[in-house]
Amino acid sequence: MENTLAKNETEQTACETTECRGESASRRTFRPHADVVDRGGEIVVWLDVPGAAEDRIDVTVEADELTVHAHVELDEPAVEGDRKFQRREYAVGDYVRSFRLGHEVDRDRIDATLSDGVLQLVVPKAASAVSKKITVKAR
Repeated sequence: MENTLAKNETEQTACETTECRGESASRRTFRPHADVVDRGGEIVVWLDVPGAAEDRIDVTVEADELTVHAHVELDEPAVEGDRKFQRREYAVGDYVRSFRLGHEVDRDRIDATLSDGVLQLVVPKAASAVSKKITVKAR
């Protein structure tokens, strides 16, 4: 069976400037890690989006593409009193990942849940896409 979701080849944005390494609040774009499992009647996708709150995550379906965009902000300023960060490695920026949808999914029933920095998407297959065993009868 052909995969219902095909990975879009968008690569993680590389950042070489001082600002992107954390010394200021410049935006970066990350391609979150994902696991995709076919459970027969549905496809389940898990995406790592640490630091993203549920109200800062958009899941959209346009044409044949499912896209996740999560926005993460820092809680603390880079300089606070006499304290200045020397290095900042916690991700600040946007997580963006897209998957191509096959025509055999039920787009109206896609469900998204966030728990402990992991976004779970449940993508139900359309009834016509679910495997069905045909019983053979003898005459």
